[in-house]
Amino acid sequence: MLDFVNRKHNPEPKRARKPLKWIIIDSLIIAALVFVSSLPDRIPDLQDLYLAFKVAMYSFFVQLVVELGIRRAKEVK
Repeated sequence: MLDFVNRKHNPEPKRARKPLKWIIIDSLIIAALVFVSSLPDRIPDLQDLYLAFKVAMYSFFVQLVVELGIRRAKEVK
């Protein structure tokens, strides 16, 4: 999300990695959106808030993994 805002025009085709600060902010924005969207239409009780928090933390960590590009280790021959 912040990739479009933070990047300057770079004529070289090589893409540099975003700074860790922007990666964390992106992940927090996505987690906040998931938290709000997973709340029910009625007034949420404690169990609903816990479930929304859990889903938001899962999305935060998945987004971090995607942004940081963590991959499986290559097999050693």
